[in-house]
Amino acid sequence: MAILSKIRDRSLFLILIIGLALFAFVASPDTIMKFFSSNKANSVGSVNGEHISIEEFNAQVTQYKNRYGNVEDDKAVKYVWEEMVSDKIFNDQFEKSGMVVGEKDVWNAIISDPSISSSPMFTNDSGLFDEELLKSYIAELKDDDTNEGKRKWANWMAFDNDVAKNVRRIAYFNAVAAGMGYTVEEAKERYNEENTRVTGEYVLLPFSKIPDSTVNVSDKEIEKYINAHQDRFKTYATRDIRYVNFPISASQEDRMKVKEQVAALLKDKEEYDKDAENNVRIVKGFATTDNLSAFISEYSDLPENPNFIFKSKQPKDSIFEMEVGSVFGPYEEQNYYKLSKITEKKDVPEAQASHILISFKETNNPNATLTKEEAKAKAESILAKLKGGANFALEAQTNSEDPGSASRGGSLGWFMEGRMVPAFNDWVFSHKKGAMGIVESQFGYHIIKIDDTRSKPGIKLATVARLIEPSDKTLNDIFIEAESFASAAKKSPKEFEKIAEERGLKILTTDNLSRGAANIKGVKSPASQISYWTFDRNVGLNDTRRFDLEKSYVVAQVTGIQEEGTMSVKHAESQVKPILMKEKKAVLLLDKLAKGSLTEIANNEKVRVMTVNNATLLDPPSGLRYDKSVIAAMTQMQDGTILRNVVGKSGVYAVQLNSKIEPAALSSYETTRYQMQQQVKNNDMTIYNALKDASDVGEFKL
Repeated sequence: MAILSKIRDRSLFLILIIGLALFAFVASPDTIMKFFSSNKANSVGSVNGEHISIEEFNAQVTQYKNRYGNVEDDKAVKYVWEEMVSDKIFNDQFEKSGMVVGEKDVWNAIISDPSISSSPMFTNDSGLFDEELLKSYIAELKDDDTNEGKRKWANWMAFDNDVAKNVRRIAYFNAVAAGMGYTVEEAKERYNEENTRVTGEYVLLPFSKIPDSTVNVSDKEIEKYINAHQDRFKTYATRDIRYVNFPISASQEDRMKVKEQVAALLKDKEEYDKDAENNVRIVKGFATTDNLSAFISEYSDLPENPNFIFKSKQPKDSIFEMEVGSVFGPYEEQNYYKLSKITEKKDVPEAQASHILISFKETNNPNATLTKEEAKAKAESILAKLKGGANFALEAQTNSEDPGSASRGGSLGWFMEGRMVPAFNDWVFSHKKGAMGIVESQFGYHIIKIDDTRSKPGIKLATVARLIEPSDKTLNDIFIEAESFASAAKKSPKEFEKIAEERGLKILTTDNLSRGAANIKGVKSPASQISYWTFDRNVGLNDTRRFDLEKSYVVAQVTGIQEEGTMSVKHAESQVKPILMKEKKAVLLLDKLAKGSLTEIANNEKVRVMTVNNATLLDPPSGLRYDKSVIAAMTQMQDGTILRNVVGKSGVYAVQLNSKIEPAALSSYETTRYQMQQQVKNNDMTIYNALKDASDVGEFKL
């Protein structure tokens, strides 16, 4: 009963979302284990006396990062910890409840999941979900002994486990909600509150009438508020830093030097050659050379680009008006100075095509099982089915050995001539829209369908490029500047700001930095080494260090340490200060509502008297749609009375009720009671938070 009471007392939250990833490919563990290997504790925490071992926790974090990609360590740690606590709590409660979820319950949930029931992979020729297709798919996964097959099977089992967990939770939530039934009297009270019609007037004195600058909120007041509402200000460990970033980039002098070097490549030049006439040989420049490929190979920092470019990707808007052979530059693009020559202009054909790949043993697909003859026969059989009206997308999803396009029904999207392997390319660009056929390549047999064709004007450019990079002198100057500042700041850490100001350096700040965070404001390089350093047990307030990152030097100083637990005044100030300011403003404004009629108050405060006509909580006037405190107050007032102390979201109100019409009594309030029940039932976080409050969750430590 204590748990049920807590659930009823809590405000409603959003439903707990359980993430399901159906067909993600699980990669091998890499760096995450190193992150945890330094911790020698056997346990990272406990739930109701049951310890969560470091090994178990590490495995879950690794699995999470593999499933969801490039996730910062600290975010992965926080998510997995909360999930494991949640699992332990629910498993314990579910076991105690004596409830059972069978395989049929889990299977019904699987086939009801939209990612399954709406997938074209499991849709028959009539366009309907076919349970047998799903069963066949699962059976094939289970029997696939290839590495890829094993990964897919493991991923399916993880999905199945997630669904089973979700089914158990829903069953438990429903059972708890059913035991939290509202009484008929409570339903009647709710119905009357929501449907009582009121007519009256009100005056609003907005909080904005009092400037923020005139209201003082002290740190002690903020601290007092935090202590009185600790459950609202729980936090993980974070750090605050200030820092100066020294980007490693080319100086203006470096840039001009590179530009001059590129410009010099345009013209012919003379070189000494003892075998040439007068010992001088003329070396042709970019504008006159008759071998652009060789010139680019010798002088460019980027390889030759054989592809056409189009208007959306051109370096200058005007080049499509130039003739073949025209030269332009130097121009800057993506940190290079470039010279370009137009070598070809034409309307470039494009095609949108789909394919089904059937590999055979002689191809470079290690999972191929068919002989070349068997693969060809299978391809011809599928083509015959397609020409007979079979669904191309379904055949691709079922048969294609190109996993990238198979999941898209075989679609390869739009591509230009020359982008595909020669045999594939030649067939596509020699046939028209709607054509289907078979082509052999080094990958196997392709059953191809041309979905659409088009062309657009393109040009080919021969381009010589030089990277704009800092010179040795610039690199040395940047390092000396960073190290000089770091040395001075370490020597006098409390003078960090003054030292930076004297040197004309900009100080940046980042608050609430989590362990392992890689993204730090104003720093382009991954900077997780900075965040890890701030959490070192030997690092304290005002400690300062220089970091050598990929694209910059950063001199950072720790300015705040927030351990796990209750927020400090500094970290909670942005949340608490507006609350306390409103409270103080409300006290001042309510004095102005203490005397006089609404009209007199309105005249004195230069505001308007607003009317409420036949409104309810469910149907408020437009001006009170987001603040129903006035209507709620009116439903509790007596006709002809004035209430002068209503505090709302945007200000304080004086409210006058002229008339009130209570709804007619219903023969039954079961509909309202059911709706109240569903509100709790559909907000699982309410139940979970109550369970968590009633559980003994040990402190999380790493």
